[in-house]
Amino acid sequence: MAGAEGEASARMFLRRLRKGLDEHTLSPYDFEDVIKALFEVQPIAALDELVGNGAEENYIRQRDLESGY
Repeated sequence: MAGAEGEASARMFLRRLRKGLDEHTLSPYDFEDVIKALFEVQPIAALDELVGNGAEENYIRQRDLESGY
């Protein structure tokens, strides 16, 4: 998922991951290494998809990321 060619796949995966985290069907602790790896190879996409743009609906996700990733 590295490089420009991997960005679309990374974003699609991150959206699905975010949806699972938001719906509490996935635990961030189960994906800690995956999330870390995605931040290393696709930092902008990971920030955009997981943290968002600062809107109120992203506050809880942002707080969770700050507390332990």
